[in-house]
Amino acid sequence: MPHHHKEKFEEIISLIPTLAHGLSLSIGSPDPIDKKFVKAIKKFLDRYGIKYYSEHLSFSALSSNQTYELLPLPMTAKMVNHVSDKIKRVEDILQRNLILENATYYHVLDSELSEAEFINRVMEQSGAQLLLDVNNVFVNSKNHHYDAKKFLDDLNLSKTAYIHMAGHYKDEDLDLIIDSHGMPVKDKVWKLLSYAPK
Repeated sequence: MPHHHKEKFEEIISLIPTLAHGLSLSIGSPDPIDKKFVKAIKKFLDRYGIKYYSEHLSFSALSSNQTYELLPLPMTAKMVNHVSDKIKRVEDILQRNLILENATYYHVLDSELSEAEFINRVMEQSGAQLLLDVNNVFVNSKNHHYDAKKFLDDLNLSKTAYIHMAGHYKDEDLDLIIDSHGMPVKDKVWKLLSYAPK
C-alpha cells in the first residue's frame, strides 16, 4: 500500500468499524489454497483489528493465474464437498469464520442442485456464513428466469452474516443484466431488500 494511502486508510479505519471483502481467494478453483496469500490476509486483518472477512462463492484463478473475475461453479454435491473442505482450511489459517457472498453468474455450468440448494449445502457443511447480496439475487433471477422472492424463501437466511447492496445495468447487446457496482441501486432491488428480513 503506498504510504500516502496507508496513512489515510489507517486514519479512516481508526474511526469506523471496518469489514474486509476480497475478490481473489478463488475458493472454488481446483488449485490448492494459496497459504501464503491467506496468511497475508490474516496478518492484515489482525493488524487492523478487522473481525469479518468475506469473499465470493465462485472461482477467479486457475493454475495460479488470477483473473479477478467471479466465475461460476458447477452446483453439484462434489463441488459442495470441494468448497467446504477449502473453507475449513482457510478458516484454520485465518482463525476466523469465512463469510461468502452469493455471486452473479452469466453462464450455468452442469449442475444437479438449484442455486439456493447449493448455497445452503455449502453453508451447512462448511460452517461458513453468508454475505447476502440482494442485487445479485435480483440479477441472477432475471438472467436465469427464476422468482427472486422464492429464491430468498428457499435460502437458509439464518446463516446470513450481513447484507450487501449494489447497482446493475442492462446490456442490450448481450440481453443480460450486469452486476456493475457502478450504478445506483434500482427500486426493484430496494423492494427485494425489504422482503429479505421477512
